[in-house]
Amino acid sequence: MPSKLLKLLFALALVTGVVACGDDSESADDSPAGVDVGTDESSNDAADTVDDPDDSDDSDDADVTGGTDAAGMTSGGAGSLTLDGETIELESRCFLEEQVSAGMTMEYTAQGMGTNADGDDVMLDITRFAAGDDAVIVGDSVSVTIGDPFSAGATTLERIPMLGLGDPDVVARDGDNVSGSDVELIHDDTGETVAISFQLAC
Repeated sequence: MPSKLLKLLFALALVTGVVACGDDSESADDSPAGVDVGTDESSNDAADTVDDPDDSDDSDDADVTGGTDAAGMTSGGAGSLTLDGETIELESRCFLEEQVSAGMTMEYTAQGMGTNADGDDVMLDITRFAAGDDAVIVGDSVSVTIGDPFSAGATTLERIPMLGLGDPDVVARDGDNVSGSDVELIHDDTGETVAISFQLAC
């Protein structure tokens, strides 16, 4: 099920920074005999304020990624989901680069997490599957999980695009933003159709 696959794709990568600092330890040794060069904190602080060209070059090499981790996944964005007349605020995390898993090519994946008025966790999963010679799933897979997604009591609404079953593309993407209006999902337990609208800023 694509919604299960997405949970594997959103594993967070650790980001490490590289911090370079200079060391000028020879000045005390080179001082004339009998001269008190001092080792208090104020003199050390003053030395630290001197710009070293080598140090500035090293600082440029530090990995400053902002909201994007080393694996290309963005997090900390915002969005909303409208379901059954309720608008639920979401926090997003997305992977907007093409990837291949289980022989299927995914153009991008996006996920939103929030809480509804009843206090239940709500998760929105979106995946765009690319067309291919052997592709069976093509287009937009959209699912909404209400409750703990790993529990049997969770409610799942989903849309799995299959070849020949209507318009495969129901999600619009504009740069780092994805959205959908009146997207029809199927309730896993009852088979009823439920329409949702959403927007995520990745």
